[in-house]
Amino acid sequence: METTVFDSLDISYVQDLIVSENYAYVSANDSIIKYNIDTYERLNQVFVGNVHKLAVYGDKLIVGRWL
Repeated sequence: METTVFDSLDISYVQDLIVSENYAYVSANDSIIKYNIDTYERLNQVFVGNVHKLAVYGDKLIVGRWL
């Protein structure tokens, strides 16, 4: 198995990672980060508190949050 480091996050932990089509979504502490998995480019980062679980349904990203 081969691994490639293409980004680093200054956080203590990641809650979830999902891949849908050519994108990877990471829920990390207080944000959601979107990557293009073909180019390894960070496309967007949204700051959202208490992120827990991610899912994709159709063209929507579903975000579960702790209360």
